[in-house]
Amino acid sequence: MIRRIVRAIGDLFDRDGRDRGLDAELRFHVDNAAEQLRAEGHSREDAERRARMNTGNLDAVKDECRETRLSHTIETSWLDMRQGVRMLTQNPGFTLAALGTLAVGIGATTAIFSLVYGVLLRPLPYGRGDDLIVLHQQAQARNQRDLRFSVKEIEDYRGAKNTLDAVVEHHSMVFLLLGDNFAERVQTAVVSANFFDSLGVKPALGRTFVESDDTTEADGVLVLSHKYWSSRHGADPSIVGRVFAMNNRPHRVIGVLPPIPQYPIESDVYMPTSHCPTRSSQRFQANRNARMMTVFARKKQNATIEQARAELSSIAGQLSQAYPESYRPELGYKIAAESLHEELTSSAPPALMVLLGAAGFVLLIACANVANLLLAQLLRRGRELALRAALGASRGRLIRQLLAEGIVLSLAGGLLGVAMAPLSLRVLQRFAERFTPRAAEVTVVLGNLILRCDRAGSTAFGMFERAALDVTRPTPSDDKACCSASRARTQ
Repeated sequence: MIRRIVRAIGDLFDRDGRDRGLDAELRFHVDNAAEQLRAEGHSREDAERRARMNTGNLDAVKDECRETRLSHTIETSWLDMRQGVRMLTQNPGFTLAALGTLAVGIGATTAIFSLVYGVLLRPLPYGRGDDLIVLHQQAQARNQRDLRFSVKEIEDYRGAKNTLDAVVEHHSMVFLLLGDNFAERVQTAVVSANFFDSLGVKPALGRTFVESDDTTEADGVLVLSHKYWSSRHGADPSIVGRVFAMNNRPHRVIGVLPPIPQYPIESDVYMPTSHCPTRSSQRFQANRNARMMTVFARKKQNATIEQARAELSSIAGQLSQAYPESYRPELGYKIAAESLHEELTSSAPPALMVLLGAAGFVLLIACANVANLLLAQLLRRGRELALRAALGASRGRLIRQLLAEGIVLSLAGGLLGVAMAPLSLRVLQRFAERFTPRAAEVTVVLGNLILRCDRAGSTAFGMFERAALDVTRPTPSDDKACCSASRARTQ
């Protein structure tokens, strides 16, 4: 098949050569038939006349042979497409109505599906994102489902080494950041030194924290979020190494994060736990009831989330028995663990599914309207189609022409719809921000599709290149096969 396609492309650029070969092939069959007739006793003129009569109209035979070529199918399809464009331009009212209807239906569906894919279906932009979980302490008697953690509790739950690879903390505060010529309050995330390594986040610039950064004797360091770096510092790549003042001590920027969703809160900068005045105080660390931190964990690859929950529940039971004053039985303390993906999207599915269903109905209505427009247009063209049929156009040829016009119309409507999708997506992103932090990473899905097609195309190009070399081998042509059939008919 690949060789046929490559040969067909070559035929499009060498039609005269192919026709000369076809003439020579037909001439050979006619001469051969005439020689056989002369051998039977016919005169030369009578043999040639009978041979031509038995062969039939040579132009008709040539047309029959050409129709067997793949290049002929490509050429006629191109002519049909051009005719389709002409027919659409001659009826601007019908064309604008159909294109507008298709663009609205396809644009809305593309935007909403892109939103659903980006929020619910796209993998998390973290390394091994499916292994990330979020821990919650709960007091069921008070209907408190998301109690934070204290330093002591985090240290205790780090003992779940059978199912968890890492347990890291996060809390957010507002600090004053001082530069050479500015002072501003920034939302600061205070995290464990291995926070980014545990989440599988690689910096866009510089590096993230290491264990030596998370000590009281270490120099102050900061990691900037991508959004803050872009909006407040103009995406300056030389930001790494710059020194700012915070909490009455210098802090050096060591890295910039990639554009990823920040959970549980959007932050401007990140600092290690030992540099936060509240988190680093001995009194705060010793107070088991000073619950302020959100806790993330990464489960082992061979462990399930149910096994992690069981081990965490065992630790929670031990804590309840050891510290009854901190975990009063009447409050019903327990530990819960949820997948980070589910945590990020837990409130989004109902609203997004309603939107996706509505978009599907809009697309169906748009297609039905365009179908009605096409039927009305077809009724107007009844005399034209009858005239084409009277001039010799077959039913299949007329159907191909109408299909070509429909393809041109649908392609144009699809392109307009895809062009409209990003505009609609901006509005949908603001809507989705109420439900999930993942709204910021939503993009039109077509971009991923084009990227995949481009990768597949590079592989296909290699196949076509090898096929082009194979074409040079002597193989029976389509014309010869057709002419052989003509010779059998002549005989």
